Amino acid sequence: MRKISLAEFEQLSKDATILQQDEAGIRLLQTADHHMIRFFRAARSWPHSWMRSPAQRFVDNAERLNDYSILCADVEQVLYCPKKQLHLVIYPQLEGRTLSALFSASLATLPLMHQYAEFIARLHFKSIDSHRLQLNNVIMTPEGRFALMDVTDIKFCLFPMGPYSRLQSFKHIFGHTDDREIFKTFGLKRFIKSYLLKSRMSPLLARIFLRRFLQQYDDSQPDKPHEKAI
Repeated sequence: MRKISLAEFEQLSKDATILQQDEAGIRLLQTADHHMIRFFRAARSWPHSWMRSPAQRFVDNAERLNDYSILCADVEQVLYCPKKQLHLVIYPQLEGRTLSALFSASLATLPLMHQYAEFIARLHFKSIDSHRLQLNNVIMTPEGRFALMDVTDIKFCLFPMGPYSRLQSFKHIFGHTDDREIFKTFGLKRFIKSYLLKSRMSPLLARIFLRRFLQQYDDSQPDKPHEKAI
């Protein structure tokens, strides 16, 4: 990790397009030379300063995902600006459009939603979990491959993912406000059947998963789980 001055920081972000920002500031920039700069705020207090930083998690996770042949960022540089107390992760832009953009522009088809369900099943079979598998974090490349944008919160489970951990993953996918109408249109039952066909769970575990899934969700309200606990 290389330290950079404030002048170098400003030069890097000059003429770049802001893609993501929140109340804390800019989170993601797209540069004129088609690179992405992802910003991570440095930890200021113990014990967070002793933990692996979000920037390092992003880098490590991207490397492991690429080893699994899961398309994501190919990190070129990791920088730190003391004046801004920010880590910067720089990588080439992933070509393509997010699934949420494709569905919002009516450019996606029902087969794409089936493929998305199968993509999640493939990740879960490899014991890869994340709270960031929503439509706005998954890209469809021009070559027809899926890619993940933000991989900071990826988890590589030591053991095969069971029904409960898989349900927790879907809780975050279906709970995303911007995607509710898309899932309602497609139908949650149809989506989860596509998932189960590629899940490689045993028949018993698949039945447990489906029963608990149907207890928690219905097609009319994908964003509101039933009161009954899993």
